[in-house]
Parts: sequence; structure tokens; C-alpha cells
Amino acid sequence: MPQTALASLYSDADVLLATSAGEGFGVPVIEAQACGTPVIVSNFTAQPELVGDGWVIDGQPLWDPFQNSWFFTPHVSQIVRALEAAYERPRGETSQDALEFAEAYEADRVYAEHWRPIMETLARWEP
Repeated sequence: MPQTALASLYSDADVLLATSAGEGFGVPVIEAQACGTPVIVSNFTAQPELVGDGWVIDGQPLWDPFQNSWFFTPHVSQIVRALEAAYERPRGETSQDALEFAEAYEADRVYAEHWRPIMETLARWEP
């Protein structure tokens, strides 16, 4: 899918519902906010840290013995309340809070502010 088409889908959405049983870094959460769309995420893993505008849904941890790992079951009632709150927002408005938050994850900025200093430090390192 072309990036312009994906950006158009995010921009046309009222909210991105991305509650998850087990998510690492949710790239779609940042992508949606970069298009001005608020998000709904689970209060699990890195997800709450990725919300500039939106809702964080609590839930129940779930141990999966087959994968030897924790998972998460979001509370459906909280998802419904968040969707209702998103529905109450004015249609067609771009969230400035989401846009401003997502700027911190812009690739050139992440490289300049985080990766480049690390790489320069590593280049000077002598074992």
C-alpha cells in the first residue's frame, strides 16, 4: 500500500483502535498520530508511552505457559467508553496534540538526536 494511501486512511479515521494482547512498539500508533488521529491502546508493554492524544485501556494480565510470557486482555467496557468519547469529538478535526507528540518519532529526528550520538560514541570506543 502506498504511504499516501495509508496516511489518507489514518487521516480519515476518527480514532485508531489498537488495543492488543501483546504489542511491542506499536508503529501504527505513532503513524496514526502523525496524521492527527487519536489512538486507543492497551495499558501494557510500551503502548501507554506512545499516546500523545487518546485513551489507555486497563485490563487483565494473562500468563501463557506455552510461550512462557505474559499477555493482556483489555477490558471491553473501557474500549466501548473510549470509542464513545472519540465519537463525541468533532468530526474532521486533526488532533494537534497527536501531531506534536508524533514529531518526536520522526525518523530524521530520532537519528539525529539518538542514533547518531550513540554511533559516534561507539566509533570512539576502544576495547
